[in-house]
Amino acid sequence: MRLIVPAAALTKAQPIDGNNVKRSVLRVIGLSIITSGLYHFYWFFVTKNQLKRELKNDQHIGWQTVGLIVPILNAFILYWLYRDINSVRDTQKLPPFAAVWYVLVPIILITLGVILGIGAIASIIGGIASAVHNNDSATLGFAGAGVVTGLFALLAFFAGAVLEYVFLGLAIKHLNEYWDKRSGGKAVAARFRGGEITIIVVGVLIMLTNSTGKFSTSQNDDVNFDELFSSPAATISPDQSSSNSSSSIDY
Repeated sequence: MRLIVPAAALTKAQPIDGNNVKRSVLRVIGLSIITSGLYHFYWFFVTKNQLKRELKNDQHIGWQTVGLIVPILNAFILYWLYRDINSVRDTQKLPPFAAVWYVLVPIILITLGVILGIGAIASIIGGIASAVHNNDSATLGFAGAGVVTGLFALLAFFAGAVLEYVFLGLAIKHLNEYWDKRSGGKAVAARFRGGEITIIVVGVLIMLTNSTGKFSTSQNDDVNFDELFSSPAATISPDQSSSNSSSSIDY
């Protein structure tokens, strides 16, 4: 007796193996933000495994995932990810995207922001110090220029950080286009599974713990001067003062 399985059933079963499964831009970026970036590591690991199966190449995915925390190296790892997305897109005759610029533009803006920020701090400190030392208010213009430079530094840094997420979202969109083309429009959203749920819960707990800790620290750093000067240790009555001053020590 031969068992006949409908094609629709095979299509629905396919995502279990990780094929033709996609994750939305909102899902990846949103969960990455609320989990303090922890979900990004999970998405990278899962996506690289999918691409490894598609390209049938050998990659050290675990080490690459860990390498995301290493400055400079993480830029190369991100580029390798975008390059692999372009490679699978090419198998379906989909146009490539500028993987190099997706990585370089945020790095250039963030680096520019850091350099301008250092220059702004030096200008502000130098201008104020010169004005105080020389008693010349004209040198405060250096401090004013430093403030303006600092604003540009914040703008460049913020733009770089935002564009990093924008380009990541575009890369996810390009990858999802590949899954749709490969499956003939039948790619489905990946279901939330145990490992993914665990990562989300742990990441949210880390974020909440950090937020609570920072709030508690700021509360403890606030000094109540009324309580400080009204405490028994800080209050000395006139009688106590005169008694202490008139007391003598016998030798």
